[in-house]
Amino acid sequence: MGFPAPVFSECEVPRLLLNFVFLLARHRRLSSWLLRLVGAGVDDDLSFDHPTTSGITDYHRHHREQYDDYEERCIEELEKHSPAMRFDALSGAGDVALLLPEGCAVCLGNFHGAAHVRRPRGCRHVFHRACLDRWAAHGHSTCPLCRAPLLPPFLLPLPLPAP
Repeated sequence: MGFPAPVFSECEVPRLLLNFVFLLARHRRLSSWLLRLVGAGVDDDLSFDHPTTSGITDYHRHHREQYDDYEERCIEELEKHSPAMRFDALSGAGDVALLLPEGCAVCLGNFHGAAHVRRPRGCRHVFHRACLDRWAAHGHSTCPLCRAPLLPPFLLPLPLPAP
């Protein structure tokens, strides 16, 4: 009648494959060790062009400094063209008082008379000065509500050139 055809269960095939991979890894390790023992290490001749850790750190530090400079310039432009003022001075500007919001859309806090607020030239929404400055410091150049530019395009600082 002959020999029965081998039937592999579902668990045996992955186990055989795993044992084969393990055997290959052991063979590679053993051959690498033997070559290194006789002075002909395979891994010694390989050279990689990966940057060192200090090179990566320097790269990130350089770009962080450029980004910080850009953030500072954005905040300076915002301060120059949309100066902070007291909320009561802004609300006392005649018919504009009807259009003023009750609170800041960034922090959801209410405005009070002595609060320093900023009204961007691009959209004329009102925000706490600290909230809008923090928003701009995170690299945003648009209004948090309507996404209009905080400053007209000709007043925005130029982006940094790519290195």
